[in-house]
Amino acid sequence: MSCYLYRGVNPKLHKNEKGLSPKKVGDFKYCFKHDGTTIHNGDARYGLCEHNAVLRHQLNQEGFPTSGASTTPHFERAKYYALSNKTYKIGYVYKIDRDLLKRHKKREYIVSKYIKHPSIPEDDEVILVAENVGELSKEIIIDIITVYHDIVRN
Repeated sequence: MSCYLYRGVNPKLHKNEKGLSPKKVGDFKYCFKHDGTTIHNGDARYGLCEHNAVLRHQLNQEGFPTSGASTTPHFERAKYYALSNKTYKIGYVYKIDRDLLKRHKKREYIVSKYIKHPSIPEDDEVILVAENVGELSKEIIIDIITVYHDIVRN
């Protein structure tokens, strides 16, 4: 297991200091309903629980708001997200030290330990959640790496 996690952040979020902000503040729990929001492949659980929050957070990469923030142990995947699939010419990758998570009261949810069929398996996604279900603190970031969209010219 990598001792670092990476989070790709676009320039707007970075400038507004929202790169570690979850999309929603509140308990990291979710309850699926019979409304077609999930497939019946055995990944969802009955009732309100963290397991379902992990599944819903990453499901189909829909950007469903939870109190978690997505990270990956792979720098190149974080770079991809920082540049939003080449939408931006510049982005930022936050390098996070996993050893600092517990000290700063952050929980990590390794998606593949909860979900048999992650939406983007190559991300090896790890969802970070503050124990107070608020914002993740900057103290877990050990480096901010500026990344650029590589332009190939003929």
